[in-house]
Amino acid sequence: MASIVPARLLDGIVLKKLRAIVGGEFRGTISGGGALQPHVDEFFNFIGIPVLEGYGMTETSPVLAVRTWSNLVIGTVGEPYPHTEARIVDLLSGDILYPDSRRPGGGRGMRGEIHVKGPQVMRGYYKDPEGTTRVLRDGWMNTGDIGMVTYNGCLKILGRSKDTIVLLNGENIEPVPIEARLVESSFIDQCMVVGQDQKALAALIVPSFEHFRQAGFTESTAAELAANPKVGHLLDEEIRNLINHSKGFKSFERIIAWRLVPKPFEVGDEMTNTFKLKRHVITDRYAHLIVEIFPKQAE
Repeated sequence: MASIVPARLLDGIVLKKLRAIVGGEFRGTISGGGALQPHVDEFFNFIGIPVLEGYGMTETSPVLAVRTWSNLVIGTVGEPYPHTEARIVDLLSGDILYPDSRRPGGGRGMRGEIHVKGPQVMRGYYKDPEGTTRVLRDGWMNTGDIGMVTYNGCLKILGRSKDTIVLLNGENIEPVPIEARLVESSFIDQCMVVGQDQKALAALIVPSFEHFRQAGFTESTAAELAANPKVGHLLDEEIRNLINHSKGFKSFERIIAWRLVPKPFEVGDEMTNTFKLKRHVITDRYAHLIVEIFPKQAE
């Protein structure tokens, strides 16, 4: 009971006034189109303004899941919409992780690719059978998102498995053309653009030690190169010269930061047999570098 009293005092002294700013009768708000930042989510819910976050795609008309008043779980996008099925599929093996009665919790809490099925899912792309086949099979739509089903039945979005990057403002960006332009630099052997659910793009770069040596640099590791201010200035200039408006890139496609990774991306590890980047693998492996670029708001 003692813990309830301070909460009530806080509500009467401060939180009630905050709610009054939006009219006093504001029951809640809806969020969609881009990821809701955790600190924003927590702030509004904690002051008594529930946020009903939804999730979906144009191809799904567009709602797939949404929080409800009765099941409002912060950090999730709520339960699947009525008559909508969701399953979680292993990215490498294609096995269904959820629902699977043989797994603990039926597969809840297991991370994988989100596939959905329901009356709102499209029949296919207009006059594009190849595109349709890539995302739709037996009525199941591959969302291209990585997520899990929580133990309270809600869907939690954890990232992207497909190439498309969605910025915090909702802009959809295809990273491959940007990456192809970046590796035109003789100092960049490989790279992967990152920025899912962020305000801007950045890049993880595999440096070309050969060309750095030819340019007079003696460093032998990525860490040593990154510590050299001259290397930083050189790469900043290279990136600015390659990714800019005059080269056909929009302002939100610019690279605002980068980090060097310690080893090349290899087939069978960070790359497929067809030399495509395994973005989820690279993202997980270098999560600490991505956090350096995009520090969490709460921190």
